[in-house]
Amino acid sequence: MVMLILVGAAVSFEVSPGVPRAGVSVRASEQGRLLAERMRGVNLYLVGVMGSGKSVVGDSVCRKLGSYAFVDTDAMVESAMKKSIPEIFAEGEEYFRDAETAVLGQVSPYVRLVVATGGGIVLRKSNWASLQTGLVVFLDPDEEILEARLSANPGDRPLLRDTSDVASILAARRSLYEQADVRVAVDDPGETPDQTADRLIQAVLRFIADNPPKQPPS
Repeated sequence: MVMLILVGAAVSFEVSPGVPRAGVSVRASEQGRLLAERMRGVNLYLVGVMGSGKSVVGDSVCRKLGSYAFVDTDAMVESAMKKSIPEIFAEGEEYFRDAETAVLGQVSPYVRLVVATGGGIVLRKSNWASLQTGLVVFLDPDEEILEARLSANPGDRPLLRDTSDVASILAARRSLYEQADVRVAVDDPGETPDQTADRLIQAVLRFIADNPPKQPPS
């Protein structure tokens, strides 16, 4: 159970270990369990621009790890504030960023989480103090894939006036995203989220082989 105290409101979130779904290969599940063991409880944070697939890939990664829980910081902000992201942005971007920082700061002390973050979470230097308590992965789709995804599912994205805007947003933030521990390129439009999750797991396993994580505080 995660309890957030945000802007005077207390909000509880149930977090339970993921369960491998039907259709996930035995090899992928085995690799996921291996990664969960080698991460020693350290959280996995996914960063990237809107449309990069952080939520859907993060959920898949969580299920493959088996003993981790999945949370989405944007969803947690919405639940805590009882408003949609566009409604929160209507009160000013800084208002949203403050709420986002508060959520991240209250999530980071927990362990065994896969955390999908908002696209702009890298903009505040103070957020990196929370992100770097775990292992950070940059999901990096190419621009054509991003534009196709956003055209098919535009949703309510306050900073996106047109799908072509995502290229300039990504360019402005790339140097920040590249501070992540691991970069996972997404350049195959036919790749499924589960397949991306498999590649992410392999990439993180390679990183950990050279950079073993410390045991998080209990």
